[in-house]
Amino acid sequence: MAKMFSTQIEKRLLALFLQAPTHMRIMSTDLNIFAVKQHKNLGQIIKSFVSKYRCAPTKDMLIGFANERLNLSEKGIDQTAEALELLKALPTVRANEFQYCWDKAFNYMVGRKIFDMGADLTDHFKKNEVNFVDLHREMLSQLLTVGDQSVVSGRGYIYQNVKERYKEYNESGKKNSRSVIPFGITGLDEKTGGMRRKFVTLFYSRTGGGKTRTAVNIAYNAAKLGHNVMYFSLEMAFNLIASVFDSRMGAINSQSIVFGKLSKDEKIKYKKVLKKQVAEKFNIWIVDISLNASSNVIMEETEIYSATTGKKPDLVIVDYANIMTPARSYGNTSERYNNLFEEFHQIAKYLDVAIVTATQESRDASKADLDKKRRTEEIEGVHNIGLSNYMAPHCETVIRIKQDPSDRMSSLIWFIVDKCRYGNTGSKVSATARWATSYVGDRIRPDDLIVKKPEK
Repeated sequence: MAKMFSTQIEKRLLALFLQAPTHMRIMSTDLNIFAVKQHKNLGQIIKSFVSKYRCAPTKDMLIGFANERLNLSEKGIDQTAEALELLKALPTVRANEFQYCWDKAFNYMVGRKIFDMGADLTDHFKKNEVNFVDLHREMLSQLLTVGDQSVVSGRGYIYQNVKERYKEYNESGKKNSRSVIPFGITGLDEKTGGMRRKFVTLFYSRTGGGKTRTAVNIAYNAAKLGHNVMYFSLEMAFNLIASVFDSRMGAINSQSIVFGKLSKDEKIKYKKVLKKQVAEKFNIWIVDISLNASSNVIMEETEIYSATTGKKPDLVIVDYANIMTPARSYGNTSERYNNLFEEFHQIAKYLDVAIVTATQESRDASKADLDKKRRTEEIEGVHNIGLSNYMAPHCETVIRIKQDPSDRMSSLIWFIVDKCRYGNTGSKVSATARWATSYVGDRIRPDDLIVKKPEK
């Protein structure tokens, strides 16, 4: 008889549900994935904990949660005691094992369901009277869903949540809407509608094309509106990326800050910027992480941020995606980016945040693209993102940053909207880009700087 479950696989999967970010997968997991009752009971405890506290539990946390929070019958107490004994004996696992363990456990669950269907079918045929039409319909329904791994976020008639949708409409229309976070660049907000919670926005450009400075300005604009912003920097050290924010806030030359060559007047402005940040507790939390860090770090650092500040982030910026790795294992570069951006999307939905990230424009192109580039000097569209077929599908908005030498001389930058689920795809928006002072924004002179010249 075919194998229907693996005790070791189920134990390893339970251990993986104690780690970030894979712990969030327990929320959408059918606990029938566990064939062993003790494993299913522990899975239910983990699921209840994650649902309540929205963080990856430690073993001690789960033991305390089970003993203090669950309202148990005498039978339930026995089952929980057995589950907690299992908890103590779970094996040590690594995050990159998750997909393998999940696929194996899911495969066994599908096998068990098919076996049960066969037994049920036998029972039907033993009856004297069988409605074969109804039986055919029932079996088709089960066969169509038995191997479906998709996570269903909503189901029902459209009239059942009209109040919720109207409330969401009113919320979206407010100036300081919680569900929509503006880029703070007027043309871009008009064409795209801004950034939405649970959505992933991807910017891409050539090397030195303005990805970091654009991200800094988006973070700054969101923080000015009172949103909680987390900024993950993989390429620049903490103090260096912070100095780019200083430059933007005070309209001060960033190189002069980095190399300690501020003029007397600039030094006065710089001191005022720093004092203002402290006084107003400017709401940008920077995380300096190493190259090739895993997406796990986003979940872990978000928990640290919430524990330290008592706040939950509204906007998470990852600068930038090319130099991150997914939590799941991968066999090639295509799988790497597909897994990574799928995890970004899962994290955005789980944390209820807007995620903004960036990537390098593809350096590799087909012969047709190269020929086109020779003719037009530019290649536009989503197809020009490195491995776009693996990145773009997981992003609600994809924006190309474009600036040629003449644009740079004119302090001009372009945003081409290659994809936008709720905006104008194909739109082209111009903005001002003053690299010296790290400003990217509306073409008019910014009047929202933290430090302004005192009136005479």
